[in-house]
Amino acid sequence: PAISITQTRNNDIWVGLMEGAMRISATGVIADFSTKNGFTGASVSRIYEDSKGVLWFATDGDGAYKFTNPPFTSINGE
Repeated sequence: PAISITQTRNNDIWVGLMEGAMRISATGVIADFSTKNGFTGASVSRIYEDSKGVLWFATDGDGAYKFTNPPFTSINGE
Protein backbone atom coordinates (compact mmCIF):
# COMPACT_ATOMS: atom_id res chain seq x y z
CA PRO A 1 0.00 0.00 0.00
CA ALA A 2 0.98 3.63 -0.56
CA ILE A 3 2.27 5.55 2.46
CA SER A 4 3.17 8.86 0.79
CA ILE A 5 2.97 10.42 -2.66
CA THR A 6 4.43 13.45 -4.40
CA GLN A 7 4.59 14.91 -7.90
CA THR A 8 7.92 16.40 -8.99
CA ARG A 9 8.49 19.46 -11.11
CA ASN A 10 9.07 17.22 -14.16
CA ASN A 11 5.65 15.58 -13.52
CA ASP A 12 6.97 12.25 -12.27
CA ILE A 13 4.85 10.70 -9.52
CA TRP A 14 6.74 9.14 -6.60
CA VAL A 15 4.97 6.80 -4.21
CA GLY A 16 6.40 5.82 -0.83
CA LEU A 17 5.55 2.19 -0.09
CA MET A 18 5.65 -0.14 2.89
CA GLU A 19 8.94 -1.41 1.42
CA GLY A 20 10.77 1.10 -0.76
CA ALA A 21 9.29 3.41 -3.38
CA MET A 22 7.92 3.51 -6.91
CA ARG A 23 8.26 6.12 -9.64
CA ILE A 24 5.70 6.61 -12.37
CA SER A 25 7.42 8.79 -14.95
CA ALA A 26 5.63 11.51 -16.87
CA THR A 27 5.76 9.14 -19.86
CA GLY A 28 4.07 6.34 -17.90
CA VAL A 29 7.11 4.14 -17.22
CA ILE A 30 6.95 2.50 -13.77
CA ALA A 31 10.12 1.77 -11.80
CA ASP A 32 10.40 0.12 -8.39
CA PHE A 33 13.16 1.08 -5.95
CA SER A 34 14.17 -1.26 -3.14
CA THR A 35 17.20 -2.96 -1.64
CA LYS A 36 17.84 -4.50 -5.07
CA ASN A 37 19.01 -1.15 -6.43
CA GLY A 38 20.56 0.55 -3.41
CA PHE A 39 17.45 1.88 -1.73
CA THR A 40 15.77 0.79 1.47
CA GLY A 41 13.37 -2.01 2.33
CA ALA A 42 11.79 0.18 5.04
CA SER A 43 8.56 2.09 4.60
CA VAL A 44 8.89 5.56 3.04
CA SER A 45 6.86 8.00 5.09
CA ARG A 46 7.69 11.23 3.27
CA ILE A 47 9.07 12.29 -0.13
CA TYR A 48 10.25 15.86 -0.64
CA GLU A 49 11.74 17.69 -3.64
CA ASP A 50 14.04 20.54 -2.63
CA SER A 51 14.61 23.82 -4.50
CA LYS A 52 17.43 22.22 -6.55
CA GLY A 53 15.24 19.33 -7.70
CA VAL A 54 16.88 16.77 -5.42
CA LEU A 55 14.49 14.20 -3.98
CA TRP A 56 14.67 13.24 -0.31
CA PHE A 57 13.01 10.18 1.21
CA ALA A 58 12.28 9.82 4.94
CA THR A 59 12.02 6.22 6.06
CA ASP A 60 10.63 4.52 9.11
CA GLY A 61 13.76 3.41 10.96
CA ASP A 62 16.35 3.55 8.15
CA GLY A 63 17.18 7.25 8.05
CA ALA A 64 16.89 9.54 5.04
CA TYR A 65 17.86 8.86 1.44
CA LYS A 66 18.80 11.28 -1.32
CA PHE A 67 18.03 10.51 -4.96
CA THR A 68 20.16 12.27 -7.55
CA ASN A 69 19.48 10.02 -10.49
CA PRO A 70 20.67 6.61 -9.29
CA PRO A 71 22.18 5.57 -7.04
CA PHE A 72 20.56 6.49 -3.78
CA THR A 73 22.65 7.91 -0.96
CA SER A 74 21.78 6.87 2.59
CA ILE A 75 21.90 9.65 5.17
CA ASN A 76 21.42 7.68 8.38
CA GLY A 77 24.28 8.75 10.62
CA GLU A 78 26.35 5.57 10.19
